[in-house]
Amino acid sequence: MKKLLLILCFVLSLCFPAFSIDLTTADSITIAWDPVEDLISGGLIPENTEVKYEVFITTLSDTAKENIEKIIENPILELEYTIKFELEGKFIFGVRSVRIVDGEAVAYSDIAWSDDPLYCRNGETFGAIYFVSLSNPKGFRIL
Repeated sequence: MKKLLLILCFVLSLCFPAFSIDLTTADSITIAWDPVEDLISGGLIPENTEVKYEVFITTLSDTAKENIEKIIENPILELEYTIKFELEGKFIFGVRSVRIVDGEAVAYSDIAWSDDPLYCRNGETFGAIYFVSLSNPKGFRIL
């Protein structure tokens, strides 16, 4: 029975390989993404459509994405955004496209998250760590 269980664990480990997320330690990070060039149906984006983007953040531990925060008020045209951390923790980032027609947001994509290899360049997931450093020790001496 133990042998069968070990074989099953080995086979499952091959089917579901673990992936690691590359965490960068920084007080700010710039994320970037490729432009959206088509509709989800595969069709061309109509000429009357403007594509903008919204940027999101959540903690690395929020795997269900239940406590996400939109970190910019209005969608942007740029394909990058710099995030300056105000709270400590480990974070991942999300971006979604917004279809704008006649100045109005009419459709949204799903959020593409930085911990999902499907949406990351070369499948390389990423996030960031920010914690305020401690003060330097004082009174340093020989005893």
